[in-house]
Amino acid sequence: MRSFVNYFVYFVFLRLVECGIVGVDGCKSGVPVHENEEFDPSEICVPAVTTPTKKCMPENFDALKIQKLVESHQSKHLLPLLCKSPQDNYKIGIGLVYIKSSYPEVALDHFTKLIMNRNDEICRAFYFMRALAFTKLGLDDPRNAQNAISDLTEALQAAEQKDRLKIYETRAQVNACQHQ
Repeated sequence: MRSFVNYFVYFVFLRLVECGIVGVDGCKSGVPVHENEEFDPSEICVPAVTTPTKKCMPENFDALKIQKLVESHQSKHLLPLLCKSPQDNYKIGIGLVYIKSSYPEVALDHFTKLIMNRNDEICRAFYFMRALAFTKLGLDDPRNAQNAISDLTEALQAAEQKDRLKIYETRAQVNACQHQ
């Protein structure tokens, strides 16, 4: 069984390279190219406290700018995975904006709180998104890679059939980067 899994991971990785989803730099950011559109870090900050391309502290984030970016991603169907609840999808959008604005540590904290503070059925997309935050922190750190794989495995536990390929592809990419 283990050899089949290794073969499957290798096959998926080769397909990702062939399709241009994973490249030479794929192991640095970890986020697949088709989701790798980035925002200027200053785009989500209050204008008075930042200059273009400079990061600001999370307490200086502009909630209205974040809201507009989230709504834009939702209207263009750019959220990688969805939950059943529109409120949860909005929270996924917030975390995605953090990731794309080069604030993966803030996204990591955001998704960890969402996972830990749920009493009812948790949306497995939170785990997928937290895994993306770990990959954005850098897969050259084995802890980030291992945490991403754990979260992707957790996301698979209750993922809908339509979402499984995206999760398997991302997990294969993280595995491949870990073994380079």
